Amino acid sequence: MRRKRVTFLLNSLADGGAERVMATLLAQSREECEEFDVSLVLLDRAREDYRIPDWVSTHQLDCRGSVWQSVRQVSKLIAEQRPDVTLSFLTRANVANVWAMRGRRCVISARINTSAHLAAKPNAALGAAVRLSYPRASKIVAVSEDVGKDLSVNFGVDPARIVSIPNPVDVAAIARMAREAPPIVIGGPYIVAVGRLYGIKNFPLLLRAVAHAGLPHKVLILGEGPDRELLMSLATAVGLEGRVILPGRLANPFPLIAGADAFALSSNGEGFPNALVEAMALGVPVVAADCPSGPSEIVAGTARGLIGTATLASHGVLTPPNDISEFAAALSLVVRQDVRERLSRAGAERALQYEPAGIKNRYWSVLREHLDERVRS
Repeated sequence: MRRKRVTFLLNSLADGGAERVMATLLAQSREECEEFDVSLVLLDRAREDYRIPDWVSTHQLDCRGSVWQSVRQVSKLIAEQRPDVTLSFLTRANVANVWAMRGRRCVISARINTSAHLAAKPNAALGAAVRLSYPRASKIVAVSEDVGKDLSVNFGVDPARIVSIPNPVDVAAIARMAREAPPIVIGGPYIVAVGRLYGIKNFPLLLRAVAHAGLPHKVLILGEGPDRELLMSLATAVGLEGRVILPGRLANPFPLIAGADAFALSSNGEGFPNALVEAMALGVPVVAADCPSGPSEIVAGTARGLIGTATLASHGVLTPPNDISEFAAALSLVVRQDVRERLSRAGAERALQYEPAGIKNRYWSVLREHLDERVRS
């Protein structure tokens, strides 16, 4: 009697939060790989920034970013492999997963607030594909309660099919990497942010808030993207010339994050902001815009609420989205020594709740549930 087959699907292993989570999940799943036949399907040929353990077999497709090719090629592979249950990350892989399985047991994972993502990068075809496919999934794992609520309200997904599981954050590994020498020397106090340099991350809000607050800090933004020149021009315009540092994507950002006086998340939309938890794990006080989705659940322990002013929550400070004066006030608050010390302890304790082993068990609980249902049917 053959072992049950569990197939994971992902666009690629190129650098990204979902890719890192998939690699972490599979690395934590050695025990499950002894019980099941576990494989990973990569839709696109791309660089591999994350290593997949040897006990997981990998199938490489060549979909080249195309939704149609993803559906076609995944369907062919699924027909050959006949997995008992599938789990996919990211929108295109999710759409391909649902249509390839055609009513069989498939689990998809929503990594972003879909409405915010489609508003920032309008794509009518992809939006239609989500509306047609997501309600057909056996189960949807949302990385935050807000992500799940958005799918229910705006994309016709039955709330009973949605479960919220946050991303894993390897606190021990982060602490170990943070002890290495920093890749660059900043000099003087600084505020750090992490993310791709483009619209939805709203780094202009951060620059304007630092200038508005009159803080002496430099601003270090770790990431790369199309808004680099815009941000450097804005730095000059708001009086931060020479104080904004954009070193690009770094292999090990944690020594620099650990050395900051504060971590800032200025986004207009998130799914589950890994970097926010990573900063908290390192004892760095955090300021986060209360955007959809994720920051308030991490910082305050509750789903997003409408707030009018900067709010000192249990594990950081939340501000109204896209509010320069309130974000400035929050930054001014967390760099105070007494507040920094309090939030440093509270944030580090909060980060422990996202340890990888526990998150891995929650994912496999969902998969086992669907394997059992298949047997009963």
